[in-house]
Amino acid sequence: MRLLPKCVGFLVAACAVLSVGCSDDKMAGGSIDGPKIFADACARCHGADGVPSPGTQARTGVKPLNSERVKAMSDDDILGQIRNGSKNRLMPAFQGAMSDEQLKSLVAHIRTLQAKAP
Repeated sequence: MRLLPKCVGFLVAACAVLSVGCSDDKMAGGSIDGPKIFADACARCHGADGVPSPGTQARTGVKPLNSERVKAMSDDDILGQIRNGSKNRLMPAFQGAMSDEQLKSLVAHIRTLQAKAP
């Protein structure tokens, strides 16, 4: 029974990688609209407003995008996180799944979510 949480985490990561790995620069239909990319690729884990549900935070360790830690990251640091995925491998690497223009638009949208935070 103790293997169940590890199996669930692995399945979540595997599904995310499979869904991203097949996109070939066509994430969000190739759109460079940051909100659309975020809704299609990020909101499922990070929440529509950049704040994941408490359950998602507990299961995956994903941080709210309006946290002081994330706000302090440079745009290049955020780009690197998106490109390379998380260290715990629950966030897949999006390298090759988005164009540079899409990535920059996504970072710009993340910054707008941070500005709207209470």
